[in-house]
Amino acid sequence: MDAKLILKDTLRRATKLDAEEVRFVSGAGALMKANGRLQSIRVQPLSADAVRAFHEECLSQAGREDLQKLLSARYAVRFPGIGDFRCEFNSRGNARTLKLFREPEALAMVEPTRKKTLPPLAAAVTPNHALQQTPRKRRR
Repeated sequence: MDAKLILKDTLRRATKLDAEEVRFVSGAGALMKANGRLQSIRVQPLSADAVRAFHEECLSQAGREDLQKLLSARYAVRFPGIGDFRCEFNSRGNARTLKLFREPEALAMVEPTRKKTLPPLAAAVTPNHALQQTPRKRRR
């Protein structure tokens, strides 16, 4: 399986069908959301490793390999000839989900040198350990 070819083929097909979202979910096939309805693109279930490979390909394309070890990440990516996407990756145990939202202006500030200035929302990355709140001490 070549993750790069499958990912790009799926994104091209979803873009032609004017889908606003593409989801890769381990244990399920690829899904797309068009006109507010989820539809299956690929019937064959994806392994957790396949979803991770799609995430790593998106990170490589975005020049954000530094996010590879995080269990959860948000970033923006441009696939030339296909479009701009806001990506969300989540990993819990052996379950992995990668969501790509079509956003034509997500990377409007991309410089030709491959340095990217991401919009504030797309640049937010939160490691799972940072999501846990520490209990506050009670005042007496």
